[in-house]
Amino acid sequence: TSENAANFYAYTSSNVHGTAVAGVAAGNFGQGYTMGVAPEASLHLHDYAYNFSPTGWALGTTSAETAGAVVQNNSWGFDQQYGAAGANVFVNYMNNNGLSGSETLVAFQSIDTNSDGYYDIGVSNIPKTWTTNDWDGYISSLDSFQDTGVVVFALSNDDTKTDADISAALPELFSSLQEAWINVANVNISGTTSQTHSLESAPCGSTAEYCLAADGTNVFMPGYTGYTLSGSTYGTATGTSFAAPQVSGSIALLASHFPNHSPEALADRLLASANNVIGFTQTGTVTFGNGVEHGYSNEAGHGILDIYAALQPITSDSYARNQIYAGSSSIGQSAFSLDSTRANLSRSFGDALEIGLANTNTYFYDALDGGFAVGMNDLAFSLNPVKPSLSVKSELSNMTSVSNELLHFENTGWSETSDDRKGFFNASVSSSPSALNNFYLNAGAADLGFAAYSMPTLSGIQGGDGFNLGLNMGEGFLTTSFTQTNLSNNLENETQSSFITSYQREISKDLSYSLMFGLADEGSKFLGMTGGGAFDLEGSKSNTSLAGAKV
Repeated sequence: TSENAANFYAYTSSNVHGTAVAGVAAGNFGQGYTMGVAPEASLHLHDYAYNFSPTGWALGTTSAETAGAVVQNNSWGFDQQYGAAGANVFVNYMNNNGLSGSETLVAFQSIDTNSDGYYDIGVSNIPKTWTTNDWDGYISSLDSFQDTGVVVFALSNDDTKTDADISAALPELFSSLQEAWINVANVNISGTTSQTHSLESAPCGSTAEYCLAADGTNVFMPGYTGYTLSGSTYGTATGTSFAAPQVSGSIALLASHFPNHSPEALADRLLASANNVIGFTQTGTVTFGNGVEHGYSNEAGHGILDIYAALQPITSDSYARNQIYAGSSSIGQSAFSLDSTRANLSRSFGDALEIGLANTNTYFYDALDGGFAVGMNDLAFSLNPVKPSLSVKSELSNMTSVSNELLHFENTGWSETSDDRKGFFNASVSSSPSALNNFYLNAGAADLGFAAYSMPTLSGIQGGDGFNLGLNMGEGFLTTSFTQTNLSNNLENETQSSFITSYQREISKDLSYSLMFGLADEGSKFLGMTGGGAFDLEGSKSNTSLAGAKV
């Protein structure tokens, strides 16, 4: 789309600059030989020269905002590129004379700093008659645009300047424009393994806090001549005009990847991720929030554009960076350490969690509130038990109790006839409940096909202290056990208990059955699961009913 469709026509040699700039920002490759930074972005075009005035620029800016543009690229300027005063001169003039920003711009419409016959503002040898109202309208349109988009301005190509030009430095005169504004310098990057960086434009200067750089030197682009490929012309050119659209295209990419970001957040993300280790002396830092600090230099601002880094999580050393929030609608009351947040599942869950989380995403937010989708099914895995080569008794004996001692088993196996079994009442110390042992050992170990699915809910309770009662009942044998963890040996320092009854009956030499019922208080566990951080179960009470049958 465009602000004035009639002013845009087929490519000719007179509009090579605009074609090249558009190609760098959003060239879609297609049948051609170059591709822009954001090849799937749409363009809204405005010709700043069509109505060369603050009023005309305001119309174009408002039109772009209405069209939903997320970034405005400005590879042009309304001040004299070579010879006009730097931004610091404008600011000093404004402060020394008690003027507003608009009044200062009007004043420089009649000031020729380098006495070359062209006035600083207006790029003309005839003073412009633009009024403060005209400038206020343009500034208002830029301010409004920043509600939904980022303003990107190319710095002057005059590498003899000691400060930014005023076209790019409007936020220095109008503080309302400092919300989502990025200036772009041209830094030539030479070499591969060992790189050197040289400034080829005006420096960021007084705008360094919201300025960065890109390599706009000898950029191969559509529009310029020198190469004809498949009937289309391409060429190389140098300037901030071609560094700026690299930044604008990057903003478009970020907007698609971080839809929750405001224009200010998009600008901050690009500035905070730029490569500032390029040989220029850093003169200050900007704190972007949550402890994210980034240094800048007078020459290249925050450094070289790094879109890859901007698309990655940005963290800091602040307390907030490793927090996960859960359990409360108020974030300030529900922060947990990300490093300690875990859920250790038992085999009771089988592959239920893995299946339940399939095709489900959660989001991790970095220090600049960038959301990163994380596939939950990638964070869960099922425990696939294999058939043991050892007996069940041996498997149970290898389980570790809370006291880190091996479980102890009495010889509770069946004799040839169940009628020979004698009743008993005994106390148990650091041993497994007899009722549980009898249930598993009845009819031999081979009957339990997968020991891994036995009783993970009781893993923390086995090995405690309690009592066991066994007696003949009818034609079978009944065993009742009560077990409670020994606090002196309990690594988790909490009471867990179980009350289990099992009944075994031998119908014939080759056929028997066993029944088991029970209640378990797992304390701060759930079906054998433990957790920490956001999944901490401390203080919870988990009462589990158990039932089992074997033939």
